[in-house]
Amino acid sequence: MTFIPNLPFRFSRRVLFAAITAFSMNAASAHSVWIETLEGRLLVRFGEVGTEYEKSPGYLDQLELPKVADTKDGKITVEKGADFFLLKDAKPAEASVISTKFPVMEKPATEKKPASARWPQFYARWQVAGAAVTPVSVLDIVPAAEGGKATVYFKGKPLPEAELTLIKPDGKEVDLKADAEGVVKFTAEGKGLFVLSVAGYSETANGTYEGKNYTVISHNSSLAWNQ
Repeated sequence: MTFIPNLPFRFSRRVLFAAITAFSMNAASAHSVWIETLEGRLLVRFGEVGTEYEKSPGYLDQLELPKVADTKDGKITVEKGADFFLLKDAKPAEASVISTKFPVMEKPATEKKPASARWPQFYARWQVAGAAVTPVSVLDIVPAAEGGKATVYFKGKPLPEAELTLIKPDGKEVDLKADAEGVVKFTAEGKGLFVLSVAGYSETANGTYEGKNYTVISHNSSLAWNQ
């Protein structure tokens, strides 16, 4: 629950509500969901890679409990921590794929743009070197076995000219673009966590989620690994 102070003026309260709404929208729009390791466990994070993790209580609570896909040994239990979701019994030495959702974000009309309602969906893949994989998520970044290359898929088909960002262990970001076949090549030097992501791929769609109508689904995907 968000605490709203007892402000003396109605205008001030409107400004505060607008600010809270804008912050919530920015939290989902600018943030990523990815998988990383901590003390031999696999965690799902929501925030900025390596610098900022959303917490509970807080915006982590607005993210749906991640669902695990593509498991060999059956269902993996997911538990919420202070600033992560723990994939219980999942092993860093094995690949994992999850999906999760954020509430519909409504944006009022302006002089230049009509009103919109965007539903953010997130997919995250943890990969180990040399493992052969196939697309699982609606928007998926599938690594090649030889490393330094991946293919972006949307609904099982290569996504041409997808725009990606590679975040290196030192925090530096590299902007990349896939070719006409959805293939992206990159150089991953150094040791630590690497996160390759596609953010905000929009799909026009009408529906309702948690009682709110949406007009656009915003798909976000990440591929993470240690080396």
